[in-house]
Amino acid sequence: MDNPRHLAVEEPDGSVSIAFNEDVPAPTPPPRPPEIGIVRVQRVVNVWYHPAVKVMGIGLFIAACLLVYALRKVLDIINLVLVIATNISLHLKDRPYSIIQPTVHGTGSGLMFIPFCVFHMWGQAAFQLGCAVMCLFAVATSKDEIVIENSYAVV
Repeated sequence: MDNPRHLAVEEPDGSVSIAFNEDVPAPTPPPRPPEIGIVRVQRVVNVWYHPAVKVMGIGLFIAACLLVYALRKVLDIINLVLVIATNISLHLKDRPYSIIQPTVHGTGSGLMFIPFCVFHMWGQAAFQLGCAVMCLFAVATSKDEIVIENSYAVV
């Protein structure tokens, strides 16, 4: 061994022992690794929607209520429930995940537009197109309103 603090001693029977010299000082510890950097964590507390989107949502709610009253179909009741859920997500504060409902509702409405056109259900197709356009506008104009930022030093 190259270290003068330790010495390997081989005994006649073939076993090896390590000798330790206390008079030799211990080597200095290796230097600390440098800090990696600063990690910034951002948390969105609210999503802001354009006021025109909120007015369009109320208009679609009124239209969905009229469709349920006039036609009394299960499909119209499902549309009313989806419009209510979308309006709740558009109007409530402190809901960071409220962007999910307009995204899901707009995607479903956009996908349902084509079958309604194929089956010549023009009233339902127009309603679904209105829902899809409103939800697309809501998602496209939404902004993260309140962002809490925390910085952490990583070592």
